[in-house]
Amino acid sequence: MSSTRSSQNNNSEKKPNRSSVKVFKPREPCIERLTSSNQTINTVGILTRILIITQLACTVARDCYHAGRLYIDLNVLYLGIGSFSDILFFGLCLSVQHLGCLLVHPTFKAWRWLRASVGALMADTLFLLFYMGWVVVSWWLFFNATFTQRMPAFLSAAYGVEMVRLTAKIHSFIRENAYKVLYPWNKEDESGPAVWYQGQMDPKVGSFSQYLYFLFAPTLLYRDHYPRSKGPINWKKAFLYYYQFNTIIWLVSVSLKNFLFPASFHTKDLVYCGLHSLMLAFWMLAMAHACVLHSWLNFAAELTGFADREFYGDWWASTSFSSYYRKWNSVVYDWIYSYMYVDIKNSLSIISPVHRSRLAVFLTILISAVMHEYIITLGVGYCIPALLLMFGGAGVFFYLLRPFAIRRVSNIFVVSMLSIGTALLLAFYQIEVAARLYCPSDDDKSTDTLYFFKPRLIECYTQFN
Repeated sequence: MSSTRSSQNNNSEKKPNRSSVKVFKPREPCIERLTSSNQTINTVGILTRILIITQLACTVARDCYHAGRLYIDLNVLYLGIGSFSDILFFGLCLSVQHLGCLLVHPTFKAWRWLRASVGALMADTLFLLFYMGWVVVSWWLFFNATFTQRMPAFLSAAYGVEMVRLTAKIHSFIRENAYKVLYPWNKEDESGPAVWYQGQMDPKVGSFSQYLYFLFAPTLLYRDHYPRSKGPINWKKAFLYYYQFNTIIWLVSVSLKNFLFPASFHTKDLVYCGLHSLMLAFWMLAMAHACVLHSWLNFAAELTGFADREFYGDWWASTSFSSYYRKWNSVVYDWIYSYMYVDIKNSLSIISPVHRSRLAVFLTILISAVMHEYIITLGVGYCIPALLLMFGGAGVFFYLLRPFAIRRVSNIFVVSMLSIGTALLLAFYQIEVAARLYCPSDDDKSTDTLYFFKPRLIECYTQFN
């Protein structure tokens, strides 16, 4: 595991059994560390950049040739982003959600004061009602904006990811600081939080400035103190990350439009869609990873001075799916491990340790699959749970599967299964999008439950063939 963790020794039966906590430390991004130390990997990175530039140049030349003038086809991006009014509405919704998050810190301080003034039962009940009300209102506003107001696909997905991020951050802030209130400790202690966090947590509840920094820092785990970058913001480096982020989005949209989206619903075009998906699956997976987990998170880290930038590991070299899940997205993995897997495992104490661990893994992967499916649902505008079935079904099986004796064989197997799974998802979702585009139904409205859950691909296929 890429995260540095310190063991927790706690003999007190009164305190909850916390397994291990992540300790942040200054680290460079995985791919930058590898390219700086290995000339071969650096050469591969340069060739990849040349390939990306060549593909984008060919795409621009193709668009200009078909248009007969200087022209860049950005229809896919425009379709996903919508009009200027859609962007303003999106910004307004995010502003409201962030303002709502600012209420959590003073309310938490009020809860701590009430526990000492009026008693624990009343204070805990009031704060629990506030927290549940905040979650319900925040998500009601979100669903109303995305589904009732029909926010464009890209903005809906971005809004959904931001809601998950804010909810996870609020949960972490409350969990970590509630422990300070319920189980006080001192920095001089020889065990407990004074040792676990290695100076990254204080005995007192975090200040508002620390909470505000946490809301924008590229991590989901709350700490009072994080390792910070030395010196001022490197604006040149930040611009480069932002440029990479936007370039990859354009590249992915070009690939979806020119290579993957079926030209019609005839059998020949659907077969081409499947073959192209299989050919470009790993490429699209790597581009999506580089877009969010490398470019965007490092852009945020550069602006906030966040020094621990190991947001992922060398997932492409994984020899098992358990290793792949840990390395693909360390930011989300650390949160899931700390607040889902450990909690589920501890709540199943009546079950034998072996079965308890496996059941905790299954439930954790299932919940994670539901959240991933929910984000894709926001992007496409309907729920066809292909990823949920694949992630929650085959994903659990592959997680429990032991690696082969030969490391290279295990790595080839993991990469091959990732490519095949990604290809199936790409083909299935794009064919369903094409079915709803080529075979619209006058009877269904976009707000109907039938439209939201009923696949259209079989019906459309019978019409074309």
